[in-house]
Amino acid sequence: MLSTLEERVVNLKEFMWDMMQMLELVKGLTGTRVLNSTRNKLIERNDTLKAMVMALKEETMAMMMALSTIIEELEEELALCRAVVGVSCLQEWVEAMGQRELECGGFQELSKAMTVVEFIVKLGIGKDGLKSSNSKEKGQWWERP
Repeated sequence: MLSTLEERVVNLKEFMWDMMQMLELVKGLTGTRVLNSTRNKLIERNDTLKAMVMALKEETMAMMMALSTIIEELEEELALCRAVVGVSCLQEWVEAMGQRELECGGFQELSKAMTVVEFIVKLGIGKDGLKSSNSKEKGQWWERP
């Protein structure tokens, strides 16, 4: 009977050992499941944030393009206004000088100045006002070479 009891104790110890190993395995699986679940949730949130950032980036790019177009239009309008004011002031100056020259007998100088003003007006006013297309290289039209 003692041997039978000893066998049962040994069997019970082996069973307990197997159960402890099984419990460790279950704990590990449960921990892995929790980690995997948390990882999956974080990946999902990351994907959502990436989509939001991309949408904001596209919206920002569209807004930047619209603002760039508006800025270009305003720059053109400003150049036009500057040119109109410049031509107007130049005409007033030429007329004032013309009166003075006529009084002093300088008809040829007046004629030259009026021709220059008429030529400028006939050229029209481009995108960059009275400047030539490569005004940085050649200098301004009113500067001496």
